[in-house]
Amino acid sequence: MQQRWFLMLASAVLAGANPPAPAVAAMVTTNEQGVDLIFAQPSFTNAPIDVRFETTRTHVDPTLSEIDSVFEWVQLFSVVPVPSSTIRLYFVDEVNWCGGPITGAAGCSTQPGNVVAINSFIASGPFGAELNAHELGHALGLGHTDVPGLMQPILNGNTTLSLAEVATIRSSPFVQLDPLLDQSFITVQPILIRATAIPEPASFGLLVLGVAGLRLGRQFKSRGKSCSVA
Repeated sequence: MQQRWFLMLASAVLAGANPPAPAVAAMVTTNEQGVDLIFAQPSFTNAPIDVRFETTRTHVDPTLSEIDSVFEWVQLFSVVPVPSSTIRLYFVDEVNWCGGPITGAAGCSTQPGNVVAINSFIASGPFGAELNAHELGHALGLGHTDVPGLMQPILNGNTTLSLAEVATIRSSPFVQLDPLLDQSFITVQPILIRATAIPEPASFGLLVLGVAGLRLGRQFKSRGKSCSVA
């Protein structure tokens, strides 16, 4: 089955006059409240989709703390087994491959599919909820759009989803119905990838300055431009 991969290129700096040394161990920031608000906006017509984050699981593997190749990306599909209806949300130090080599991606996701890799330090910043929801949007079947909103390949604080995009989300097999609450929901398994078993200090001073979109699948795209490959 054809798979399409999406990534977002991020430019980030450390805040403050005397920033701390960069962290080398990933952290998990689910931004659950913010993500829930995005999936409960008016275009959901008073029928929000609850994003249910499971308890974080940790996987220690120094070869996967940075995603640098297709081999490492494919490994994410099986290192932590989850039910087929659950979306895996991996928090890693760096994403440097997404359909091809690229440096410093903020996130990469199958579209559709249940594997998402997130740069954990960008997820801990002010656009974290937007980033997590954007990548979950890809997993639920949404592509990038030129219209301002959540799926625009720019982290700009606009998290709008159109009625058509909501309809696509609702058609995803990852959207389930809780009959007791009569509410739709998706289940997300946060997975922390650590290079070592001992937690290391984390830096929370990252500010996202700008993001450029790049889509890779059967279509190879140079930065900001689209072209295709077989």
